[in-house]
Amino acid sequence: MIFAPWLAALGCGSDAPGGDVDAGRDASGGDRAAPDASDASSDATAPSDTSPPSDASGDAPIDAPIDTVADVIDAADAPLTDAAGPDAPIDSAPDAAPCLDLDGDGYGTGAGCLGLDCDDTNPFVSPAMQELADDGVDNDCAGGALVASVGPGVYVDVQSASCSDAALGHGSKAVPYCSIEMAVIEAQSANVDRAIFVAKGTYPNTVGFATNMRLYGGYDPAAWTYDPALNETVIGGGDHLDSLDGTACRNGAGCSASCVCVDYDGWVSINAAARAVFQGFTIRGGKRPGAPIFGLTINSSAQVTVAYSNITAGQGIQTVAVQIPGTATNVLLYENVIDAGTPTSSSAFGVNNLGVATLFGNRIGCGPGSSTSFATAVQNYKTMRLVANVINPGDDGSGTATSAGFHNNVLQSTPATAIVLNNAIFGGRGTESSIGLLNAGIATIANNVLGGRTPTGGAWANRATGESDALLIAFSGTTKLHANSLFTPTYAGEPSPPNAGANRHAMHDAQLAAFRDDASSINTCTWTGCQSSAGNVIADPTFLGSTDFHIAPGSPLRGIGIDVTPFLPIGPARVDIDGTIRPVGGWDIGIDEIP
Repeated sequence: MIFAPWLAALGCGSDAPGGDVDAGRDASGGDRAAPDASDASSDATAPSDTSPPSDASGDAPIDAPIDTVADVIDAADAPLTDAAGPDAPIDSAPDAAPCLDLDGDGYGTGAGCLGLDCDDTNPFVSPAMQELADDGVDNDCAGGALVASVGPGVYVDVQSASCSDAALGHGSKAVPYCSIEMAVIEAQSANVDRAIFVAKGTYPNTVGFATNMRLYGGYDPAAWTYDPALNETVIGGGDHLDSLDGTACRNGAGCSASCVCVDYDGWVSINAAARAVFQGFTIRGGKRPGAPIFGLTINSSAQVTVAYSNITAGQGIQTVAVQIPGTATNVLLYENVIDAGTPTSSSAFGVNNLGVATLFGNRIGCGPGSSTSFATAVQNYKTMRLVANVINPGDDGSGTATSAGFHNNVLQSTPATAIVLNNAIFGGRGTESSIGLLNAGIATIANNVLGGRTPTGGAWANRATGESDALLIAFSGTTKLHANSLFTPTYAGEPSPPNAGANRHAMHDAQLAAFRDDASSINTCTWTGCQSSAGNVIADPTFLGSTDFHIAPGSPLRGIGIDVTPFLPIGPARVDIDGTIRPVGGWDIGIDEIP
């Protein structure tokens, strides 16, 4: 059920939609596009500079030099003024002619629509979407769902006795390729947008996309049936990140259709202007002693969809599960499980974004982190839309000094822009401090559950030695804050009176060095950078369980949210995590909508 028109409508890059065919599409290959000027920065392991450091190859910035709440505050730039004036909207969409569009994806019936919609109850189905496989849905409205057992496509099965990488031209069900690399090379040589279906098993070499292609894992080759949980398809899995693969070549000079163009600092890289789908895989494992390690890097300037995958960074000085450099302008992360990995001495990130990205329905954790640094589940340096995600859902950050859920950051004095709607975001278990949401940029934040620690609070012995904040507003933050539940659960065994020495806070205003722990003081909008604030509450959301973040029927968050479509007129704001069209009665706060 997959993505893109709202990015085009909001002025961001988008490719023209295409049907699910295995021939006839233009494909661009070659070297990865050079990072733009905003991506240039210093070495990743030198956190003394106030500019975010880069990865080992000198590409995109990765992290801000913060280790504690005080460092978070100090790292933010001086106060910024919106060039359009303080009353200008943070995000807007162009006026449209009349269009009957029930799901808010821009497609429907009427003169003002982008085109006809084959399913007007699902914003992830339209002619602008990319086609997922074996989900029973015609995602791109091209005339039918993609099914691996029917094809067409190229097939890979590392466990098949008949598999062969001896030459190009194999890749049938009867004689599949043994490696993903050979299937990729065939697709690049043919210069067509090709579906590649990969059977369960472990594929130990790095994978790179230099041309348009779609890579689908999670298959049982007996009948090519799809179940990624049952048929785990692993890229990586070894002790060390592979860099000696004979079919791979370093992304850059020498990268051609005769080899798989990869970044050796990560398992999978989507490069150049490759229009790509990556679905149903597990990325894990790998060690890079003395260097950063990435799970998936998306460099492509074209439309990229990553769905139903489980991505973990591995182990290195610094770890990033999904790295999105500034060259990426049209990325959707859809219903993935993402973990930042295990850094040895530096920072960890689940998702680090310097491009344009939409995240819907993911579970993203910052991992344990390193005791000498910090861990953040999602960091944004440019443009991001977060809808219906669960961030830091468990014991994340238990091994780091400072942990955070979402950090909307500043890059070289330019504030990032974020629209944050209907998520559940928690700060994790940083030993010194934890922050649910830190805004140093420009953010619209509505209908979210924001928690400064873990969803259940945890034991008194595991409290932060410093503070935990559901929301931290840095000096440069500019914020619209509407109908959020700022959640500060008590610790098990917490002494009476509550919060005496616990340092649990709903909001920390860094500029004024003030804490706000009641809804009225938050809703008065007298805190730093507030553009508007109303309807926020201090309430226990009453989830269905410790790992189930649907709200219970008796939750105080039912029906007290707001209509968020003015903040994101075209896009995924109209559906909840289960695909239910919002609202049902009144708008609910959180990831789901209760009838």
